[in-house]
Amino acid sequence: MGSIAYVVILAVMFIWIMKSNKKNQQQAQQLQDSLRPGMYVMLRDGLFGTIVDVDGENVVINFSVDGADEGCLTVGKIGVYNVIEDNASAPQTAEATGAAAPGSIEEKIRHAEQFAADEDEEASADSESEGKED
Repeated sequence: MGSIAYVVILAVMFIWIMKSNKKNQQQAQQLQDSLRPGMYVMLRDGLFGTIVDVDGENVVINFSVDGADEGCLTVGKIGVYNVIEDNASAPQTAEATGAAAPGSIEEKIRHAEQFAADEDEEASADSESEGKED
């Protein structure tokens, strides 16, 4: 009699877990399907940015600090954890998002590479000026 109760309890727990898992998957799919340019989102790793482009299963996200463009990053839609602010209904311009908003993925990659090169130049210039002060 006691073993039947354990089996029933385990079956109920298993069904409850399966339903919960299915609900979470549906919510994640709805979030991924709703992603549009202009949305301010948080990624699973804690980064925040504005979606610039949605390309199939990927999104291009612009990161800006105090209005200064910090570069773009292409991530899978699954990497988006939450929509913080939905500005996608308003017309978006490069000035409004703080993004350079280049047209193609290749241009976005070139933009990100140029940003990294500029950062490297600034870092080397800073280290040279620190060396001259000594």
